[in-house]
Amino acid sequence: ADWYIPLDQVPAAVIATAKRTYPQAEIWMVEMEHYNVYEVKMSNFMELYIDINGNLLYQKWDD
Repeated sequence: ADWYIPLDQVPAAVIATAKRTYPQAEIWMVEMEHYNVYEVKMSNFMELYIDINGNLLYQKWDD
């Protein structure tokens, strides 16, 4: 099961990586995917998987 995380509770490193990766896109939603891995859904229909330290693990098109 995924847990939705309020944006104000998402680690700053995760937010920073998402904004740096797609500066023109908005962050729509963040879910806890696995322990210390966050799935960030962007307004450009990309899903970013970012660990708690802000490392971009992988990304995919949200199909």
